[in-house]
Amino acid sequence: MPKFCPSCRNEYQDHLASCPADHLDLVAHLLPLETFVDVYAAVDELEAERLLGYLSAEGIDARELCTGISQLPGLGDSFVIAVPARSKAKVKALIEEARRDNFISRAGNFL
Repeated sequence: MPKFCPSCRNEYQDHLASCPADHLDLVAHLLPLETFVDVYAAVDELEAERLLGYLSAEGIDARELCTGISQLPGLGDSFVIAVPARSKAKVKALIEEARRDNFISRAGNFL
C-alpha cells in the first residue's frame, strides 16, 4: 500500500517511513486540500505581517499573497490576506475589531 507525504503530497512506496524531501512521517491517507479565499488587502507588508500574526494568535491559518497572484486589479502595492473559506466570516469580524482598536489601519480593503 502506498504512503503519502502530508506536506508535498507525493506518493512513496510502502517500505519508506518518511518523506526524503520534507523529512516528515508518511501517512496512509491524505486529507483534502483546504480552499483559501482572499479576504483583505492590507496597505503595506508591515500591516499584512501584523494581521497575519494577529490571526495566527486567534488560531486562523492565514496566508499573505501578492496582489498579482490574487488577480485583483487596482490594489496597487497592497498585500492580500487569504484564509480558509470556512473561516471567512470569523476573520472579517476579527479584522473589523483590529481596525476599531487601531491595531491595523482603516486604509485596507475587504475583498
